[in-house]
This record gives sequence, structure tokens and C-alpha cells, in this order.
Amino acid sequence: MLLSLRLLPCYSLRIRQLLATVLLLVSTGFAARAQAPAWQTALALGQPTGSSSFVVASALNEAGEVLVTGTFTGTVTLGATTLRAVNSYADTFVAKWSPTSNSFVWAVRVGGTEDDRVQAIALQGSSIYLTGNAGLSILFITKLTDTGSTGSTVWNQQVTGSRYPNAYALAVSGTNVYIAGCFEGTLTLGTVRLVNVDTSGNYDDLFVAKLSDAGTSATFRWAQRGGGAFTDCAYALAVNGSSVYVAGAFTGSSVKADFGTTQLVSTSDYDTDLVVAKLTDAGTSGSFTWAKRAGGISNDIPQAMAVSGTSLYVTGTFGSTYREQADFGSTRLTNASATGATDDIFVTKLTDAGTTGTFVWAQRAGGLLNDRSNTVVVSGQNVYIAGWFASLTASFGSTTLTNPTTSGVSQESYVAHLSDAGSSSTL
Repeated sequence: MLLSLRLLPCYSLRIRQLLATVLLLVSTGFAARAQAPAWQTALALGQPTGSSSFVVASALNEAGEVLVTGTFTGTVTLGATTLRAVNSYADTFVAKWSPTSNSFVWAVRVGGTEDDRVQAIALQGSSIYLTGNAGLSILFITKLTDTGSTGSTVWNQQVTGSRYPNAYALAVSGTNVYIAGCFEGTLTLGTVRLVNVDTSGNYDDLFVAKLSDAGTSATFRWAQRGGGAFTDCAYALAVNGSSVYVAGAFTGSSVKADFGTTQLVSTSDYDTDLVVAKLTDAGTSGSFTWAKRAGGISNDIPQAMAVSGTSLYVTGTFGSTYREQADFGSTRLTNASATGATDDIFVTKLTDAGTTGTFVWAQRAGGLLNDRSNTVVVSGQNVYIAGWFASLTASFGSTTLTNPTTSGVSQESYVAHLSDAGSSSTL
């Protein structure tokens, strides 16, 4: 396979401010161009002194409009709309931006009196789904409807945890809504109760859960936990029919981590390996079908996942704290820094053969400092990733990007295009 990589640097703007812009690039012909395109626009959120706001996630609807969500304290201004938090804690905002008018169409606040922090967004037609945390022990899943000129909340579901639950991933397929994350102690999702295998309550297990959206209400159908006696968490989801894919991180070399009937062993009890698992959704129940590990002795953490047919694409970071190498099936990646305790970027492809999954290829990118990939999008054989690099220089195949800040503290944005032609890859 020939895999080529094209990059677009964007100096002085951080990736969290450009998630919406990345989607605008894709919607205005990014996927079809052979050469790196120019940035179309960049968005900024208005806030007075003493307030704070940042974008967490964004999604593109069928009309090419961008739905963007994030967290704010105090007030935040999006176009002509100013939102105010209900108290000194954080609230969530959702806004729609139109590339036609080059402006925000509407913006609404979501949240209550707790510290409300959104983590993910997903779209299905005019329905907008959010998930995140409300305080220290509650997760929320919220549905809004985009009427065109405004957005309004339709329903809200809460998940109660005994200790510090987190929901990091969200995916929607038809009327099926899936969330994933991690929890300590116990987690109650409707009538389903999950129990962490660590009875001390100090370590996370990962979870995947399904809700059915009935229009004006939603019901939890099933939930599954995975992991072992140490820290395990899910960070990304992708759905294709009845196949639900989850990517996360797990630890357990002295004690195995269970994902259904599959048991995995990590390279360390203290640093995480990557786990990619498939669950089969049978409607009112879901079960693990297979699970695969990858990584090395240092922390390996996924950030995003995409599915195209039987091909899965996962991107994230792999570290160099104890050893600079990480294995993805038969492919070994080497971190640019042998002893710097820094993260490089990985992109890996797996194929789903039904009852098992196999790593096909993996590629690394980055430099001597911390670099990250936050998102992955697939269109045919085109794979796009976006993130930031703090390294003074970061290599992406034969292309090197230069950070204009020589102190190494600036996080500079990039967008990269990979062409997947099959079972092997070269940059």
C-alpha cells in the first residue's frame, strides 16, 4: 500500500479553537484536493475579563453547517447571542455556525447548577446529542433539536456513579445512541447497574452503553463494563450497523483485563496500553465479540476512532517515559524521543473479520516534545487527522513542520491527509 501524507500548518491558533474550522475545510472541498488547501476561516468566541470558554467538540450536519459545543464560565458571546452561566460553575454551550452567512445562527446554554462539562457531540438529522459530566457523580446525555433558526432541548438522561464517572465518547446510528467512558465503584444506567471489579474504588473500569431514542424520551437498553483491577477507560466510539467499536486504554500485567470472554495483558501495571474492542448490539443486549491490545511500556492513549466498512482507524498518542517503542500487531513504532517522556502521534488501521480483529498498519508522527492527534475522519480511501504539535519540528513522513515558537511551549495546529491503499503503508 502507498500511504501519502499532506499537511497544513496553522500557526498561533490552538486546535481546540479550530475544530469547527477543520470541519469547514472538509466541507469546502478538502477531501477532493490533491494539494494542501488553504484555511477557509477561523472562529473566535467572545468573552469578557473574568470569564472563560473553550470548544470541546464539533460536528458537520447535512447542510454543511457546523454544530459546535464547549464549556464556559461567566458569559460567552457567539455571534449576536450572549449566554450566561447560572452560577460560578461551568455550563455547556451549543451553537450552529453557517458557512453561507459566515456567522452563528443560534446558540443555547445547556446545564444546571452543577459543574457541567460536555465531552462529545453527535448528529442524526436535525437531532443533536451531547454527553459529559454534571458535577462529580453524574453523567448526562442530552438531545436537542435544530429547528433551523434555533436549538431546543428535547430530553435529558442522567447516569449516576458512586465515584467520579466520566463519559468521553458518543456515537449515534438511527435511533440508537451509544456512550462510553469509565467509572469507579458502581454506575447506574436506568435499570442497569455496573460494578467495578476493583473493590477498593480507586481504579476505573471502562463502560459502553446503549440508549434508544423514542423521540421525546430515551431509555437505556444495555450496558457493558470491561477492564481489570487497575485503570481502564474508553475514549472513542464508532458504529457500523450492529457492530459497536470502542477504543480505550487499560492497565494490567499482573492481573488480566476482561473484555467479555477475551482477557488481555498490558505491558505494565502502571502505564496504559491501547485496547480496541468490538461489541455486537443484539437490540436489548450487547456483548463483547473481540478485543485487541497494542502499545508499549509507556502510556498509549487513543483519542479518536472512525469506521469505514470493515476497516477501523484509531489515532492517539504513544509515550516514551520508560521505552520509546510501541507495537501495533506486527508493526513497531519508535517515539522520536528515547528518554524525554514525551508523546508522539500514532495512526493505526485494523480490519474486522467478524469474530476477530487484526492490526494492519500503523504510522507515527511528531518530534521531540509532546504532539497529539485529536480527531480522525474517513472518506473512501482518504484518512484525515487533526491535532497539535509542541515540538520545535515535527515530522509527518517526508514533511517537516516547524513551530514558530522556539521555546517549545506553543501548541501549533495541523491537518494531515493519509491515503490508504490496502494492507501496508509508507509515508
